[in-house]
Amino acid sequence: MSWWSVASVTALLALFAGLSLWVRRLAGPAAADAGIAVLGERRLDGQNRLVIVETDGRRLLLGVGRDGVRVLVDLTRAP
Repeated sequence: MSWWSVASVTALLALFAGLSLWVRRLAGPAAADAGIAVLGERRLDGQNRLVIVETDGRRLLLGVGRDGVRVLVDLTRAP
């Protein structure tokens, strides 16, 4: 490989790394900063668990498993 080939590849990699960082900053806040707080979690077995989260003043009991996430109960409205 010639010196120009190595320099060209290095410059392209640096450009892609810089663009990647720039795009991440433009993407906005991460999901952790979206106002969602995990208040508690209980494993039911190896694949399923119950999670209590709070968001926008609401507390929700979620079922999380291999099939996805489901809202089981809105605890802010529970008797």
